Amino acid sequence: MMAAAMEFMDSIHPPERVIRWLMRLLYAMAAIVITTVVARPFFTVGINLDHSLPGTVFLIHKGEMPKRGQVVAFRFQGYKPYFPAGAIFVKLLAGIPGDTVRATDHGCIQYSVNQTVIGCARAHARDGHSLNLGPVGMIPKGRYAVRGTSWDSFDSRYAGVGWIRKSQIIGRAYRLF
Repeated sequence: MMAAAMEFMDSIHPPERVIRWLMRLLYAMAAIVITTVVARPFFTVGINLDHSLPGTVFLIHKGEMPKRGQVVAFRFQGYKPYFPAGAIFVKLLAGIPGDTVRATDHGCIQYSVNQTVIGCARAHARDGHSLNLGPVGMIPKGRYAVRGTSWDSFDSRYAGVGWIRKSQIIGRAYRLF
């Protein structure tokens, strides 16, 4: 009986293409693990769960400082009970140190950075709670104004976000999809 089992096992040779496929799969898995370990200090992934920007998944290049108009990823300071401290936010960099932020009444409180409109601030959120207006004036050294592309974006128009600190910035974000 043992001899029959050994003969049967010897007769089963997986086709060469299956072995090649398994080897490619093994190499791909090894590459993903190595890339994740090696790239982790330089890149991370951010997910945009609302409609403040087009796109859902962003590759964040840690340490790369975006320029005005580029997408920035930063650690949020927190806004209870809606957003926890340390959550990653992805927004457009709207203002840099030395820029001037103004809020004017045009039927809504319209915010602008260097006379470029970034949106209207609302008095109340969708759930009805009051929203405090964000800062105005010259953006100080080490601070930045951010905005979304949606009029509903929770951004520097509101005190809950305000001007973010440079220390909160993770890096520049690139839209994947």
